[in-house]
Amino acid sequence: MIKKLFVTLALLIAVWGPADAFSEKLLIVATDRPPFEMPGKDGEATGMHVDIIREFCKRNGIEPEFRVLPWPRALEEVKEGRAGAVSSPRKTEERTQFLIYPSEYFTMERTVIVGLKGKGIRASKLDDLKGRTCGVVRAYVYPPEFDSYSGLKRDVSWGASHGAGSG
Repeated sequence: MIKKLFVTLALLIAVWGPADAFSEKLLIVATDRPPFEMPGKDGEATGMHVDIIREFCKRNGIEPEFRVLPWPRALEEVKEGRAGAVSSPRKTEERTQFLIYPSEYFTMERTVIVGLKGKGIRASKLDDLKGRTCGVVRAYVYPPEFDSYSGLKRDVSWGASHGAGSG
């Protein structure tokens, strides 16, 4: 598994960004998404994905530089060639125009919906949320079932103001 991860990362770094993005340091953009990636107390990026990428870079003689940015800006930095890679983007048709995705992923995540205790909200399927409002993150890609479900109101105010999210 680890060997496949490093081969996948090598391919990504080799083809992901423009050649000049690697001249001194490889700029990798990420977003504030604990525990995967986030700014540490010293301002330096930290988290599980950051640790995996740092180890890969160390083993391959690459000096990484991480920047934690709001998700839409992180994507734009890679799309415009100002960064060589982006940590953990979900695959979409639009993104395949400027990103190359690995055949295997180094993490898998599940999307869950949570509600405040004592509010009596119970949801075992999307239809249980029909007519309710759900906070979502701007520019984030959710599972297709969620994205295409029309019975749910989406509020992007949290994600828009905090710039959080990934995917």
